[in-house]
Amino acid sequence: MFDYRALTNVRATDTITMSIPQFDEIIEPNDQTEARQASLEAISALVGNVYPNKFVRTNISGGEDTITALKHFDKVASVETRMADLKASLGEGERPPADKKEELNTELKALGTVRIAGRLTTPTRGNFVHLTDGMSKLQVYCNKKGPLALIKNDGSDTLDEENGWALWQLLDHGDIIGVEGYVFRTKVGEISIHVSSFKLLSKSLHPLPIVKVDADGQSHDAFTDPEQRYRHRYVDLIVNPNVKEIFIKRSMIINEMRKYFVEQSWLEVETPVLQSIHGGAAARPFKTHHNALDMPLFLRIANELYLKRLIVGGFDGVFEFGKMFRNEGMDRTHNPEFTSMEIYVAYKDYLWMMEMVETMLERVVFTVYGSAIVKNDSGELNFTKPFRRLSMYDAIKEYAGFDVEGKAEAE
Repeated sequence: MFDYRALTNVRATDTITMSIPQFDEIIEPNDQTEARQASLEAISALVGNVYPNKFVRTNISGGEDTITALKHFDKVASVETRMADLKASLGEGERPPADKKEELNTELKALGTVRIAGRLTTPTRGNFVHLTDGMSKLQVYCNKKGPLALIKNDGSDTLDEENGWALWQLLDHGDIIGVEGYVFRTKVGEISIHVSSFKLLSKSLHPLPIVKVDADGQSHDAFTDPEQRYRHRYVDLIVNPNVKEIFIKRSMIINEMRKYFVEQSWLEVETPVLQSIHGGAAARPFKTHHNALDMPLFLRIANELYLKRLIVGGFDGVFEFGKMFRNEGMDRTHNPEFTSMEIYVAYKDYLWMMEMVETMLERVVFTVYGSAIVKNDSGELNFTKPFRRLSMYDAIKEYAGFDVEGKAEAE
């Protein structure tokens, strides 16, 4: 039998004890966190388990009904488009005809019961609030006059039709809930869910920063400190949904690169992260110790040498996306832990590699952005091949302003 103690400094005769951290050990108490803790206890009395494991969403949109999927579902999006066109055709102060509004609502209600889940982006002090799945927002409506039932977290999803509004008033900005109801369009034309029952899925015990909206309708980030944003990326993602786009684009780029390599019949591999001799680059490594073998090991600073050995072993092309670790200085653009992609192909030279990179980048950028030209804060980046090619000497001369060719030989 495997003995996990062999990987630690714990003796077989030692006793290991664990304790559950208390509320005030996890979250610094203040008036807001204490109020949320009080709400949590009140909610527990109503629903039982305040952190259930499961909420089954419907499949009206063709797949699992996330908020984003539901909003982009053609039957929902079509109603939204037609309502926008109807409003655009009206004169100032005119309201859409009641029969037209009712017709659109009938279409939406015909979709049947929908179950979605998301995080509350506003406190539940009124009938209308918004839920988000991190990508899109959707308004939900609860009628305090009923019917509004809470779904107990008792393992059987028992409905409590008397205490729905009581639970609704105990919810806070940041809580995650699941709702059940039908889709409709409000008087101002916003697609919403008319909630008949809902379930608490997770209570937020720490207040979230709130995005402020000025008189012109412009939102201002309430979580702007760069240090805080990088150290608490999960909060940044919740408060600033546009940040999620960076993660999505990165994933798309990596997937498209991998797809391109696989199409060329090159093999994706994994090479050792713990190495007895770090090599392949010039950098200071992180050092650790392997207890079972009683020997020092290093976190890799590069995967180059192992990939080259695979080429020696007979593979025509290999590549790897992997973590590297360099125990050196750090700044905004250099991290001790970073992701690298390296590729090696037999029987090729650097000119072939330049052409391959051009082809790959043009394809990846076009697939991810819909164009080979990408705009950024400083202008445009054009990834249309062929790229301009400069020698190192010419690049230094053009961009640094002095000629270094022949300097080394002269010295």
